[in-house]
Amino acid sequence: MLILGGKLKEIRKEKKLSQKELAKDICTQVTISKIERHNRVPTIKILSDICTRLDIKLNDVLLFEGESNVNYDLFQEIKKYCDNNQFEKAFQVMSHLSEKKMTNTYEKKLLNYYQGFLFLYHKKDVQEAQYYLNLSLTINKDSLIFDFLDCQILNMLGYSFFVSDELDRANIYYEKSVANIEQLADLELLDIEVILKIYYNSAKFYSDIENFQQAILLCDKGISLSKEINQLNALYRFYYEKAFNLAKIKNNREAENHYFIAMGLVKLLGNELVSEIIKENLKKFQLELRYND
Repeated sequence: MLILGGKLKEIRKEKKLSQKELAKDICTQVTISKIERHNRVPTIKILSDICTRLDIKLNDVLLFEGESNVNYDLFQEIKKYCDNNQFEKAFQVMSHLSEKKMTNTYEKKLLNYYQGFLFLYHKKDVQEAQYYLNLSLTINKDSLIFDFLDCQILNMLGYSFFVSDELDRANIYYEKSVANIEQLADLELLDIEVILKIYYNSAKFYSDIENFQQAILLCDKGISLSKEINQLNALYRFYYEKAFNLAKIKNNREAENHYFIAMGLVKLLGNELVSEIIKENLKKFQLELRYND
């Protein structure tokens, strides 16, 4: 996949936008610079938002190995349905795709990834899910987007072994997914919300196997990253999860502080369901809703 960075720069200048103006609420100015100067590929979401601001089509500045991105819309539709837990609709869209229709190696990798995803979360067929996820891992290329997708696959494989009660194998995959994500360069080019999901899913796993300290460490990483991009929905989840794990190790003072912050965030977001869950947690652990200076 190749971005025509020079062309994007020309269009930006025609629109009389600075790099800072183009990047606002989408990514960093550094990301725009890397795209224009080095043809570095960000996530499709970031690039799509940039193209929308420039009032151009994605294919005006993006090439997949010299061919047109014919399956882009279908993959975007599948992603949208998966993100909203509309798995049956995603499965229906998948029926329009086949390996023969894939125009490049990344599309083949993505196809196997989504097949694995849907077999795991929709069909609840762990064995079939693992087959497709491992198949996706075998499709390699020295590229940031390939490496980034591999991190997501490893995290998902971790979950597949967790639900199969193979905790040692699950631990290996969760560890590897987190380690690999932190070794990637140019994180600003990636979808930060996906990184947050990897941290959160991993924290939940470690909490479930009672490795509370590791869960807290991952929550801290998630809190820091959520603050960077002002992602409140992720932020309250990490504060809540950290509070729960702090309570489990009897660090009541810090647990109360984190429950207090989590409650403030969910009230701000109008999430009464989580608000009630926090109240139940406080009662269970015999804690108060307060912030201790």
